[in-house]
Amino acid sequence: MIRATMILACGASFCFIPWFSLLLFQPVRNARGLHRVQPIECDNLIFGTSRSAQGIAPSELAASCPDLNRTFNFSFNQQDSPWRMTYAEVCVQKAEKSIQSDSPTFICAVDPWAFDRTIGSAENSIFNSVSNVSDKYSFEWIFFGTTPLQVIGGNEKPDLIGAFYGALKQILQRSKSNSNERQGWLPNPHPTEDADFSGKIASYRNKKMKRKEVVLSDETMALKWMIDQLTTKYPSCSIALVRMPICEGFRALEDSLSPNFSEYFQSYSATMKNVEYYDFSDAMDEFSFVDGNHLHAEAARNFSQQLPLEICNQN
Repeated sequence: MIRATMILACGASFCFIPWFSLLLFQPVRNARGLHRVQPIECDNLIFGTSRSAQGIAPSELAASCPDLNRTFNFSFNQQDSPWRMTYAEVCVQKAEKSIQSDSPTFICAVDPWAFDRTIGSAENSIFNSVSNVSDKYSFEWIFFGTTPLQVIGGNEKPDLIGAFYGALKQILQRSKSNSNERQGWLPNPHPTEDADFSGKIASYRNKKMKRKEVVLSDETMALKWMIDQLTTKYPSCSIALVRMPICEGFRALEDSLSPNFSEYFQSYSATMKNVEYYDFSDAMDEFSFVDGNHLHAEAARNFSQQLPLEICNQN
């Protein structure tokens, strides 16, 4: 028994020491978590789920509007950054410890799924237990910030063997691309899954069947709290609420989930001095998608060049 335990301990060390060591000495390899939550120096921030993480490229924003130079994308995914208080509080911390400008722009991606209370990891993630985004290299951040999504996401039980292989795969992938150099952007290079995105739409339709219509007055409280905090701290800031482009099938599904989504945010932004709402969900013919829900990398670049033409004209 003792011998078996020693063998297991040695095996675990062999697997995980290289993983943790690599991330400590080269934290920029961690596209998902550790480095992205550290304080940085920037003038603008992007918040949201995977649509904006994959769909808004900061370098392209700056090319179209100099005011959006030094922008960082702090978007993650539905599991880790739905619009609940956990993410809203971390966004405020990220801004307080990173923003250098007196008049920053905050781009907040919004869609019905991001407000769906049936979606999200335990305690609404941002990696399950976030206390202070200025913490440097704590064990919790290294582990929860780098363990593959399928291991800590949703209700799955941790699988250490799967964690090792998943981590190894991520490390190899990160050696080819640097999220820090992309200013937090996580481009999706994968080919289109199917011509009409029927598979992805069907999976989201099943999610919709598990809940009633999104009640925006209740479920947008965290976002509104964050906006109040940011506009108080940065009175000259601009906040752009952006509904990202999606395919026609997804738009129809979202209309059934939240029929008055755009009208709600148009009315809300009209009451706020610093807030504007931009709806690109009807621009389905202008962009190409991976799954109807996320923009291809090249389409994301194109969208990121168009977005500032709207935002900067309002400022």
